[in-house]
Amino acid sequence: MPSDQNTMSTKPIHRIFLLVSIVSFFGSTALAAVRAINNAPQPSRENTNVESSSVEAQRQLQADRLQLKEREQGYKIVL
Repeated sequence: MPSDQNTMSTKPIHRIFLLVSIVSFFGSTALAAVRAINNAPQPSRENTNVESSSVEAQRQLQADRLQLKEREQGYKIVL
């Protein structure tokens, strides 16, 4: 019976240790999640600059195409 009495006295200690472990695990997980969210990259204004550069690039491309068509017409006239 002494071994039975020994298990009865360690059972509350195990429960306490289990509760502390669970709280620690979930606490550290929540803290890591909050830090990850706070350190997430923030959207910057560079995206709008990229979009405006893209629009400018489209306009330049259209201008180049128009210039090439004009040159083609000029070559047709000369030849």
